[in-house]
Amino acid sequence: MVCTGVTEPNFGLDTSRTEPTAERVSGAGGGRGKADEDGEDENGEDDGEYVVNGQKIRTSKAQEADVIMLLARTGPRGEGGESGSSRFDGLSLFFHRLRRRPGWH
Repeated sequence: MVCTGVTEPNFGLDTSRTEPTAERVSGAGGGRGKADEDGEDENGEDDGEYVVNGQKIRTSKAQEADVIMLLARTGPRGEGGESGSSRFDGLSLFFHRLRRRPGWH
């Protein structure tokens, strides 16, 4: 089962205003792709992981889920309107396997 991590304390379900950020951490060794000796995949990307900072609220079915689908910002937010950019620019969707730990609700 998958739960969603979209709703935020300050903006509710307005996904264009997502505050949590996700930053790529080089060489963390968590990649699952075809990395070469330098830790890069076939596209020259570093075999790293993302660290997500921020919070979500009302995460549906979290207590039963095995995976969370989490929306986080990995780049700058666009202006929208006539600038040609979108308010949704810079958003990424992550799927993360949940591990039950003490204190997890």
